[in-house]
Amino acid sequence: MMGDAAHAADMQLFHQLFEHRTEINRQVVAREDGIETVTESKNPEVTRLLQTHVAAMLARVKEGDRFISAIRCLRGAVQERGPD
Repeated sequence: MMGDAAHAADMQLFHQLFEHRTEINRQVVAREDGIETVTESKNPEVTRLLQTHVAAMLARVKEGDRFISAIRCLRGAVQERGPD
């Protein structure tokens, strides 16, 4: 399980993303088998922050973080796909 240092880093990253929320575009598409989301930014620094956030959350899923696992159970499997 990830420790307090990882949680603190995730929170700092989340705050940075929140500060740049007006530079983030998100599309959500309903599909028969679930949803597909695309989150992007024209600002390269914000794009890097988004990529770092996704990697951190996927690490939590793989390590069995209880909170992330609960979300996963409620919403189905989490799949990552990078830009085409």
